[in-house]
Amino acid sequence: VDDATHFLPALSQLGREDTLRAWTKALHDAGYKALAYNNPYVSSDPGNAEADYAFGKAHGFFVKRPDGEPYVTQFISGKLVNISPVDLTNPDAVAWFQSLLKRTLDIGYDGWMHDFGEYTARDAVLFDGSRGDQTHNRFPVLSAKAAHDLLERERPGDYLFFVRSGGAGTQAYAPAVWGGDAEATFDETLGLPSAVRGGVNLSMTGVPYWGSDATGFKCITDAPNDKDVFVRWIELAAVSPIMMEQDACSNPLQGQKPKWTIWSDDETTQIYAKHARTHTRLAPYFWALAREASRTGRPITMHPFLLFPREDEAWKVDDAFFLGASLYAMPVVRRGQAAKTGWLPPGRYVDLDDYRLYQGGGTVTIPAPLAKLPLLIVENHLVPMLDPSIDTLAPATDPAVVTPATVADRLDVVVALGAGGTATMTLDDGTLLTATRVVASAGNPDALAMVASDQIAECASCFVVDGVGDVRRIRANGVAKVRVEDVELSASGGPSRRVRWEVLRF
Repeated sequence: VDDATHFLPALSQLGREDTLRAWTKALHDAGYKALAYNNPYVSSDPGNAEADYAFGKAHGFFVKRPDGEPYVTQFISGKLVNISPVDLTNPDAVAWFQSLLKRTLDIGYDGWMHDFGEYTARDAVLFDGSRGDQTHNRFPVLSAKAAHDLLERERPGDYLFFVRSGGAGTQAYAPAVWGGDAEATFDETLGLPSAVRGGVNLSMTGVPYWGSDATGFKCITDAPNDKDVFVRWIELAAVSPIMMEQDACSNPLQGQKPKWTIWSDDETTQIYAKHARTHTRLAPYFWALAREASRTGRPITMHPFLLFPREDEAWKVDDAFFLGASLYAMPVVRRGQAAKTGWLPPGRYVDLDDYRLYQGGGTVTIPAPLAKLPLLIVENHLVPMLDPSIDTLAPATDPAVVTPATVADRLDVVVALGAGGTATMTLDDGTLLTATRVVASAGNPDALAMVASDQIAECASCFVVDGVGDVRRIRANGVAKVRVEDVELSASGGPSRRVRWEVLRF
């Protein structure tokens, strides 16, 4: 939960510390992490930050004008404010900046939006002798590094901050990047379509963990910020590495306008819950992709031309992407569409919603009513998922909250297999998953119990066979190895747990 409490630049937490400590504790009890707001500036206006500003000025910790005075810039950070940037080329200023950031942790937050960083005046003078135009691209990297180093020292491996600006090297320090203040519309350059382009392009520069201001941040145009744009953006967010819903509708010129929200009607609430749960259930898949991205630089989200560079049509795609090698996402990003038409890369794919089979290498049309995200699993690939009951990826003290520890004894795996096909993946915890479709049926050599469809979720060594959509499906549960009909399934290494396989055969 990002509550946007602005610690920097204007210290809006002052006088509310006890309330905020109680708030963050309540979130932790319920299985949430708590995020606030910081940026690499200090307000020069009269008010809460006066003592900090005086200290920073007296010690030369701000970026300076050519005449030696602190550079002052005006922008909106919660409200219109005059600020001076901390000189992040000065080691003493960095240490001071980190001490200001630490106040957020001391109150119980787990991280923050680490905003701005893209405004460095050309004629500014910095501690290391560089000019503003020389430091412009480096400044947000230094800003992210300062936060990273503090958090690794104070909360190693257990924090989040996210940035919107960066330069070469940002990905070494920033856990996440989001696309900045998007317009709550279907606008091609500022709205939902641009969020797809921005994220996929960013991933190819070496930044694997990205998200957008889902449902939009700004409401400055006259375009309707309605249920259509809200739901379609949530669907994109569900298959983005970072899913974050802004619900802001900010308009500094005219004030807030009404906007469709998660609570506007029951259908919207249920649609949001469905897609948020999908994103959370995909955690084992995301973790495996994250490890590979860290090890090799391979993007989590991949433009189709990365996998099919010799397909001319691949280069034209700007509204679809691979999520890892196993999933192909085709979110609806334009108003009023009840179907998604687009070029599908070569191969065969199964729609995870209705189990329809699609042949790639040409244009396809996939039904996509408002609640549906066209999400396809690739032939001879698999997707590991958490149990559907999962509530949070964080710890919780409330026993009613379902955490990863609660469901650690089971793992769901969806796999699509053509004749003679094999799918394999190594998870972040070392588990090697392998699914193979053999030529001849072996019957039921493991003597699994055949159960009804409504019993398969809870049984330990069992299976059920049915037909859905265009596929014949086997759902089979076991611990290490499972053989039934023409499939052989195994989970080796990693923790011992029951694996619930859903094998889609075609």
